[in-house]
Amino acid sequence: MRNTTYHQRVAEEVRVQLARKSLSQDWLANTAGIPHNTLYKRLKGSPPSFRLEELLCIADALNLDVRDLLPPIAEAAA
Repeated sequence: MRNTTYHQRVAEEVRVQLARKSLSQDWLANTAGIPHNTLYKRLKGSPPSFRLEELLCIADALNLDVRDLLPPIAEAAA
């Protein structure tokens, strides 16, 4: 398994959800009201991680429950 941090797994899940819905990062930044540069940095998985408020906005934009963006902690630790 890859050795990834939890915030990297969250970023990966956001990218997966964007791909599933065929949406761009630009679309997400505009729709969620997150500055483009901030979103790009967060999606790269480098610190700092997404803030809860950002994840709530992303989930709303993608019509998801915020829990859909959070991988299980045990999975992230594996």
